[in-house]
Amino acid sequence: MGCGQPSTIKPSFYYWKTVYKLDGKESEALQNHHVDQIYVRYFDVGLNNEKKILPISMIQFKALPQQSVTPVVFIKNEVFAQIDKDSIELLADHILHGIKSINRKYSIETFKSLQIDCDWSKGTKEKYFHFIKILKSKIGQVPLSCTIRLHQIKFSDITGIPPCDRGTLMVYNIANGDDINAKNSIFDIDIVHKYIDKIDRYALPLDLAFPIFEQIITFKYRRLYYSMLRRDLIDTFFSKNPVLTRRDNVYEVNEDMTIGGKRYGKGDLFRYEKIDIDDVIKIKNILTKKIKNKDLSIVLFDLDALNLQKIKDENISALFEP
Repeated sequence: MGCGQPSTIKPSFYYWKTVYKLDGKESEALQNHHVDQIYVRYFDVGLNNEKKILPISMIQFKALPQQSVTPVVFIKNEVFAQIDKDSIELLADHILHGIKSINRKYSIETFKSLQIDCDWSKGTKEKYFHFIKILKSKIGQVPLSCTIRLHQIKFSDITGIPPCDRGTLMVYNIANGDDINAKNSIFDIDIVHKYIDKIDRYALPLDLAFPIFEQIITFKYRRLYYSMLRRDLIDTFFSKNPVLTRRDNVYEVNEDMTIGGKRYGKGDLFRYEKIDIDDVIKIKNILTKKIKNKDLSIVLFDLDALNLQKIKDENISALFEP
């Protein structure tokens, strides 16, 4: 199949909070953009202090979604670095049990698709791909997708291609957030351009995920301290704050202060990262011309009233347009 503009674009959102309950703005966005499928993070899988593999922050539903739900499970790469190959099938069983238990508890219909989110590496590739094969065998005809990072597109000969039905290319979180010299770890159009030349040759059908969020990354003693300051504090906190000195999107603390329940001292840094929505739309237009599959989901991260208040509805429409 040759490259070309996908004939069908399906709009969707990620829902990444630990409690599912939509406010008016969020419900309105789903309705206005004709969203009939949402990707909901059900839980993470990581290691505790004893290196035991455990589910983390399982979702609670305070309301029933009106859309079809695709459960998403985020698995930290450390899990596949730690696990032995003989235990991988048990991991797949536990994850499926967790998903089904949540659906039974909250009377959510059986999932019709499933997504695994993991930033695997060359060292964990073999065990991660083995996990995906086992998981796929257990869910039968249910479509299984995996998230794909930009570096896994550019260097697919090294990182490999997961044995799933399709991938979702995450066009965000493109730089190392704990690098104090990074300008914007969410999205940088110049960095994205360096990674997408091979996308039309990737051996999986691809969907696309784009950011509509902003964040604050904090540094103490020039090292990463806290990767997310509460977004509802952003506007008031950075509005002519006398104890901060601004250099571009980096703010330095001049005297001791408390915000969001955390203490900060002189010399601590805040990097305020937000997206240029026009740049995101430009990249969307480029990538949709490179995608070779004719059906395409575009998923925005993430469905949250705070994000929707800062992005014009016309720009969200532009992201969903063919």
